[in-house]
Amino acid sequence: MHICHDHCMFERLNAKRNFGDMKSTNGQKMKLLVLVVVQFEVYDGNFQTFHNTRYVPVTRANIISLGALTS
Repeated sequence: MHICHDHCMFERLNAKRNFGDMKSTNGQKMKLLVLVVVQFEVYDGNFQTFHNTRYVPVTRANIISLGALTS
């Protein structure tokens, strides 16, 4: 799954459902909310749109899943 920690990056947020929890590497549970659309700035300065990205505000970085990109 793609993960975004910055709510300013998303266009729409679906917070009406419970999408479960995720455990961090230190064992902390984090609530998942699904972002419908989020835009990340990529290496060349352009923006790439990602769908079904999870909003996890307590993470330190945005994560792009290579598995999700290839499927």
